Amino acid sequence: MLLDCNDSGHRLFEEGRLRHRHGRISCDDPATNRRLSRLIAVCLQAPDHTTGGRMQIATPQGMLGIHCAPYPGGLLYPAGRRPAVVIIISDPQSRLRRRLANMQQRWGFTAAEVELALALIETGGRKAAAERRGVSDATARAQLTSIFDKTGVRKQTDLMRLLLAED
Repeated sequence: MLLDCNDSGHRLFEEGRLRHRHGRISCDDPATNRRLSRLIAVCLQAPDHTTGGRMQIATPQGMLGIHCAPYPGGLLYPAGRRPAVVIIISDPQSRLRRRLANMQQRWGFTAAEVELALALIETGGRKAAAERRGVSDATARAQLTSIFDKTGVRKQTDLMRLLLAED
């Protein structure tokens, strides 16, 4: 039963990257959902800090890291006598997606250009990014040229610096 959730967790549920129904957390892929349920069950069955573990969940917006650990309760957040599990969910690409959304707004990137920029960062090259996205290299080249024109950048390495720069 889901007892509490921070704002980031609420966003994951609102975006549909994870679901919860009747207080139970789940995901779209049945096999991954079974692994998540087993991980939580192991923590509930042995709430002695020796169990727990990690896994990853693939979502259309990127991977989520899941870390489950038994939680016996305490003064600050009592769990009562029932075993509980702390689930920490990390979204390593959330910051990059926010940055790309800001760039989309600032420079008028199309959705395809944002996807290309993200794929470039993930793969390191235009051809691999095109392959990952299921488009031709010529399409990726045209989109990259458009990104260059919009940002004023002329080299892919400079675009990477711009995309990964801190605000």
